[in-house]
Amino acid sequence: MATSYSPAPYTKLMLGDIPALFKLPSTHVIGQHFKGKKFMCLLPGGQLYFESKLSLDLDGSRFWKQDRPDSQPRTSVKWEDGANVDSNVYNYFVLPGKFWKAKGFRKGDIGVVIYGLRVAFASFVDVGPERSLGEGSIALHRELGFETVHRGKVKVNWGIGHGVVTIVFPRSGKPRQFKGKWGEWGYASTNSECQRVGAPLFERLKREATNYTKLIDI
Repeated sequence: MATSYSPAPYTKLMLGDIPALFKLPSTHVIGQHFKGKKFMCLLPGGQLYFESKLSLDLDGSRFWKQDRPDSQPRTSVKWEDGANVDSNVYNYFVLPGKFWKAKGFRKGDIGVVIYGLRVAFASFVDVGPERSLGEGSIALHRELGFETVHRGKVKVNWGIGHGVVTIVFPRSGKPRQFKGKWGEWGYASTNSECQRVGAPLFERLKREATNYTKLIDI
């Protein structure tokens, strides 16, 4: 489907030829309205691509009380021992409620988050409001160059206002098994696990996009 959308120059540099996939008929541009969204689509391989803001999610961290009533000590996805995921330690992002499951994703899936020349790998750990897009952990902001903790307090409004690209890889996280079959819930992943799983998926997507550009140049 044709689209006039184009990522910012530095972000485009990190994406390689992925923007060429927007031209494919099998790419599905999602017109659904979300606060904070600039562009969203499902790529031919089922990956979710979107550009948005990146607000702070404090859930699971010791700072959650500083953002009442929006934050809480619990996260939607847990570790295998049932513990919550600390926003101040682990990279995670948020997807809108109901939307994630309808598009074929599982809680715990891995994604790559890009802002300018910075690239971070994170997991889908929390579910947000149904009409809002673009939220991530304290640690994810930190890796993207935004330190939001100062003197023991979080600058809640210090999120990234625009220009953050997220690509989510379906069925890429740690699954939980229920009575012989895989459920829609997965477990959390450490930052190193997100990197180990996400980096090859990201590179493969870029290679596939490059192959596509070669075909259309023939």
